[in-house]
Amino acid sequence: MTDRPENKETDSRITLEGIEGKMEASTWRKIHRLLDKHPERFTAVLRNWMNEKRR
Repeated sequence: MTDRPENKETDSRITLEGIEGKMEASTWRKIHRLLDKHPERFTAVLRNWMNEKRR
């Protein structure tokens, strides 16, 4: 058995209310960074997604 230090950042998971499944915390942080840099793109994507859900 290989001793491997625990990497809490990699192994941690975030449960998002209303979303099935889990997401790695590092992925969630990357999404937040992109949203901070490009809020207008996020808004456009979110609006398109919401319009698709209505159809």
